[in-house]
Amino acid sequence: MIRWIILPGISLILLATPTLGLSQTDDVQVSIGKSMTVSFFVGVGTQALGDVNDNIEAVETQLKQQGFQTEFEKFSSVVFDLGGEFDYRLTETVSVGGTVNAQWNGAGSTATSATERETSESDLLYLDLTVAASYWFPSVPGLCAGVNAGYGRTYLDQALSFRDSAAPANDFDAKGEWDGSGFVFGAFAGYERYLKEYLTVYGKAGYQRRDMGTLAGGWTSSQLGDNSNPPTDVNGNPLEFDLSGFYFRVGVGFAFGTPE
Repeated sequence: MIRWIILPGISLILLATPTLGLSQTDDVQVSIGKSMTVSFFVGVGTQALGDVNDNIEAVETQLKQQGFQTEFEKFSSVVFDLGGEFDYRLTETVSVGGTVNAQWNGAGSTATSATERETSESDLLYLDLTVAASYWFPSVPGLCAGVNAGYGRTYLDQALSFRDSAAPANDFDAKGEWDGSGFVFGAFAGYERYLKEYLTVYGKAGYQRRDMGTLAGGWTSSQLGDNSNPPTDVNGNPLEFDLSGFYFRVGVGFAFGTPE
């Protein structure tokens, strides 16, 4: 059976802006734009998760060496990105604002032998809240570049199930929950264009450093009891969750007010 592989670290299997631009269209003339823009975006992003995915590979290799048939899915390197932001124009070339953003990821695994079967599923949610400063290039209306910084938080949930047809007394189910947070920062560039006097569309690309460190929490099981250990690697060392990556977003904004 593989209980001894899982119990030392039940998480072995699973580990697992602001935009306010000034542009002119044929039918909308904009001199210096509106005071504030509130916008919503969708996009794609990347997440590093190097140590976590390396550990998933190590667990699969370990199980194969013991004769198990395995099907493992690591955390994806490309994820869905969703959020909203606001931007306030201070001068013709400088604005400040804030962004709230969410990303989702997941992983899973199955390991089987003649009498044993183990399955696991992981869900990873990342959230952040950042503030930003942007510079708008007068020579190219609508083009901006900026920096941002703020607070990020990630949540990891995992479910593990083990069945032994030769010894049903060894069967167990476990549920794990962990979370972690950290300082995040990055840089971006974007372009915005007015469709109507109060309606804009934009695209933005950037990079953000998101090191969440070691996650806190644990797992519970009616058969095995509770454990408050962080997610660990095959050697029992706490895993570091680095979600740093690039992103590309497209969005729609609504402009309000008139600058002084």
